[in-house]
Amino acid sequence: MDARSRRIAAGLWSLALALVACATAPDKSPAPAPEEAAPVVEPAAPATVAPEAPDDDADAADDDDDADDDADAPAPAQPDALTIADVHKLADAAADEALGGAAFVRTPALVAAWPSEEAKVVFIAHQLIARESSATVHSVGKTLEITVDLKTREASARALEKSKTLKTYEEQRARASLSERVASAEQALVDVLLGVRPLERSLGLLQAYSEWFSFDPALTGDLERRLPKVVAWLRKPSA
Repeated sequence: MDARSRRIAAGLWSLALALVACATAPDKSPAPAPEEAAPVVEPAAPATVAPEAPDDDADAADDDDDADDDADAPAPAQPDALTIADVHKLADAAADEALGGAAFVRTPALVAAWPSEEAKVVFIAHQLIARESSATVHSVGKTLEITVDLKTREASARALEKSKTLKTYEEQRARASLSERVASAEQALVDVLLGVRPLERSLGLLQAYSEWFSFDPALTGDLERRLPKVVAWLRKPSA
């Protein structure tokens, strides 16, 4: 190999070594910066609404309206309260025993006098004797006064003088609505006598007695002779 060839070979060898050195040299360029994590946004708490202050004036007006609506409403029943149905059962049992099981008709619950100083109600009962000529018209037999003590829940019966005006009695059925109003009036009277309901708040209910007087003039006529002051007061009840 001549001198020129050796120089060319040496140059090529140097170039090859340089290329190898560049390929194996570590990459000293700075690493890319890591991406920043997106900030976590917490959900906003729901807004708190302060409760409205109670309207004392509105509540007072509502209470007044409720009081007016409840003035003539029956008193709420208590677990051991004496109901008019209980009173009827006591009265009917006493009449049935006194009349030996004979049929009878009676008045609603009344008082022997007004004002009444006792927690007692009375009923006037008339024995009914069947007539062959009619299934609804009966002859009137014995007359009883039945007294129910509302505190002891005991009933007793005593004989009264037979009616001078009520000789016969024709059975009739009151409308359900009237029967319900009369029962409410009787319950109000019982509650007043027991002191669990003020008389002033019972006057509206007691007016149903006047309706019953108009419905049954036969029994009412006899009552007006026996208890004239009581009938007069129940026609127009007042405190």
